[in-house]
Amino acid sequence: MLVADDPLRALGRFAELLEQIGKVKYYRPKNPRPSQPRVTKRKINKWTKGRGDRVNAA
Repeated sequence: MLVADDPLRALGRFAELLEQIGKVKYYRPKNPRPSQPRVTKRKINKWTKGRGDRVNAA
């Protein structure tokens, strides 16, 4: 476990680090990633699919 010798200085460094991380801009990808392929080839349960459709429609 890491413990700082000077907690006040460590707190200042940590605050500075958070401030620098906040300055980094996030750019969403222009082309979203394709969905992952299904792992199993089992048929989709129609009850689960119907419930998901109703939730998405609401």
